[in-house]
Amino acid sequence: MGGFKYLLKAVRWAKKYGLKVIVDLHGAPGSQNGYDHTGRYGPIKWQTGDNIQRTLNVIKNITLTFNHPEFRNTVTSIGVLNEPAAVIRNQFNEYFKDAYNLIREINSDILILYDASFFFVSGDGDDSIEFLESLKFKRVVLDTHIYNAFTCDFVSLSIDDQFSVVCSNESNIASTSNILRRFVGEWSLATTDCTKWLLGFGNSSRCNYPNGTCQLEDDYLNWTPEYKNYLKQYASAQMNAYEAGIGWTFWNFKTENSAHWNFILGVEQGWIPLTTEQRTYNCT
Repeated sequence: MGGFKYLLKAVRWAKKYGLKVIVDLHGAPGSQNGYDHTGRYGPIKWQTGDNIQRTLNVIKNITLTFNHPEFRNTVTSIGVLNEPAAVIRNQFNEYFKDAYNLIREINSDILILYDASFFFVSGDGDDSIEFLESLKFKRVVLDTHIYNAFTCDFVSLSIDDQFSVVCSNESNIASTSNILRRFVGEWSLATTDCTKWLLGFGNSSRCNYPNGTCQLEDDYLNWTPEYKNYLKQYASAQMNAYEAGIGWTFWNFKTENSAHWNFILGVEQGWIPLTTEQRTYNCT
């Protein structure tokens, strides 16, 4: 709970500058996927003991806090659990029903995000769509995260083929369902997994890239104008494709030393367009 006051401060900053906020529960007790970004690396134990109830208690506190008039029209959405592992999909679905009912009792207007990122990777994505449609949830958004950094052969494709892969997401996002809206909650400009500890603390790249090394991967001060132009096209293509749904958010706003994951740096340096007029690639 020590960080909650900083969350409140950040949301108030967003309100001051007219920004919208998604409050997303990124890590839950016991870890929902075993990765260290949940706060606990190792076995998945979220579904054991009283961890699910503890998670529901957190969701209740979040909803009650941001249901206050001060935060209306600023906090527009709640993500009830980030990237739950496919092996706990059944437990997550039951948890989602409880979280949905809990949130709706407090706030009938806020959007609720169902994160199916790991389900689509494992082939369970269609099951998640059927689950959500069958229960006729209202104001629920299907959240998915699209990264090319974890596909080892993506970087070896021609630029045209890379953009074809990116743009192929457009029709999938647009036609996910007749009822559900789809949101791309995470994406980046990385085409490799070279970023330090991207795969977990102490872990290095698992791919054998064409240049044989990750050295100087994020040395943006020495990037060529041609590479920066490519990045701007790559960003434009992803923005274009993902707007076939209800929108997107870039991961991350700012990083310590990873230029491909740094939105602020990309805008400042010119390879991330801020307006549609600045985009240099259109999927259609």
